[in-house]
Amino acid sequence: MRVRFSMCPWLPGLCALALLLAACGGEAKKAPAELERGVAVVRYFASAKYLNMSMYSATVEDHKPSELISYLFSSMGAAEWPPDEGAGEMSREQARATRTPLVPGNVRLRPLAPDNAPGLQLVLRPDDARRLIIVEGYTAPNKPPVSTTEIPVADIRRPKR
Repeated sequence: MRVRFSMCPWLPGLCALALLLAACGGEAKKAPAELERGVAVVRYFASAKYLNMSMYSATVEDHKPSELISYLFSSMGAAEWPPDEGAGEMSREQARATRTPLVPGNVRLRPLAPDNAPGLQLVLRPDDARRLIIVEGYTAPNKPPVSTTEIPVADIRRPKR
C-alpha cells in the first residue's frame, strides 16, 4: 500500500519536525540529590522546631526571613548548624535520634548570591512580604539555577502585651 502525499505536501516535513523535537526535548534536568538534601536542611532551619530551640528567637525582634538568613550566616547561627554528612558516627547518630537533617558535605549554603567557587551551592534569599526563604540550587555559579524552592518560615512571633 502506497501513501500519497500529493494532497498533504507538508505532512512528511511535519512528521520529521515532530521526531526531531521529541529526540531533542527529553526531560528537564533534575537537580542533583545533594541539592535536594540541602533544601531539607533549609526547611529544618525554617521550622518552628528549630526556631524555638535556637538562640534566634531570643536575639531577633521581628522574626523576618531576612533576619533568619542573617542569623544563620552569623557566627552564633553557624554554631547551631547540624553536622555535615562527613561528620563522625556520634554526630550522625545524634542527628538521626533528633530527626535533624545532615548538611551535604559537597553543598555550600550561601546568603543572597552564589559565590564564584565551582561546585554545588544553595543560595538563600528572603521574601519578607510573603514570609518565605527562596532557595536556588546551582551546579555552577555562572549558570542559571537548576532548582528553585520556596520555603515558608514558621511564625513564632508572640503577641505583644
